[in-house]
Amino acid sequence: MRFAIIDLGTNTFNLLIAEKSGESWQHVFNTKIPVKLGEGGMNDSKITDAAFQRGIDAMENLRETMRNWSVEKHHAFATSAIRSSSNGLEFVEAVREKTGISVEVIDGDREAELIHKGVVQTNWLSEKVDLILDIGGGSSELILATQDEVLWKKSFDLGVSRLIERLNPSNPVSKEDIQNLESTLTEELTPLFEAVKKVEIHSLIGCSGSFDSVVEMIAARDNQKAEVNVMSEHHEIENEDFEWLYQTLLPTTIEERLHFPGLVEMRAEMIVFSLIIIRFLLNDLEIKNIRHSAYALKEGALFDLMNE
Repeated sequence: MRFAIIDLGTNTFNLLIAEKSGESWQHVFNTKIPVKLGEGGMNDSKITDAAFQRGIDAMENLRETMRNWSVEKHHAFATSAIRSSSNGLEFVEAVREKTGISVEVIDGDREAELIHKGVVQTNWLSEKVDLILDIGGGSSELILATQDEVLWKKSFDLGVSRLIERLNPSNPVSKEDIQNLESTLTEELTPLFEAVKKVEIHSLIGCSGSFDSVVEMIAARDNQKAEVNVMSEHHEIENEDFEWLYQTLLPTTIEERLHFPGLVEMRAEMIVFSLIIIRFLLNDLEIKNIRHSAYALKEGALFDLMNE
């Protein structure tokens, strides 16, 4: 039996198809379409007409892909861009009319819960407390967890696309841009700083697009295959490798990053802000270990769908 998850994110619409036989299952197909649903409308809390149409086109594409793979059961859900837009429900209804796909709009708390369920499947978590970080386009989720329980979780409207539209950085980013972003993080992540006072964090476990790109760029520099298999592999990220990447990309322009080995085009604008966020948390919370989880939101949702 084949199952599919469609994740309607702020920047990309993601499709994951898995096949279940008995008690075992495996991924059989994974793709993403760069939609940039939040482009131009974040500050106005509205999906623009152009982004609206890109989203509909993407969903029609994904519907055909599911048919071609003979998917028997699927679940589609939307996150920050749609839940925070005044015409988000209008978009959901248009998707249903055009494709027959019903989309559930999930809140930030549910999003964080599913991310944790995905990361649990990597076996990265232990009895120690780790900080899970998923940097999205519209929101970022932070979760304090062990292998047995979630101690604290929260979704923040601190996705990179939202922050870039809000802070309007120069190209390349300036010292003032970095200060503005770090000041924003210091102010808005207060609930996290209160929560970590009660625990000692062992590792930062990063997942999804920004961390996928970090792993791929480091692999490309080390003359490994330029695009690692982020779906089936999990990685330790050495601190010196991350620092090299940070120092190398910080002074670059978007145009220069379009040609950077291991970095996909759709992340060229956003990756520097992602690196600043990661480095800020590492330094401010004095975290020494960085790990990459191949599983996150989609895999958590797939786990729920298969176990209904």
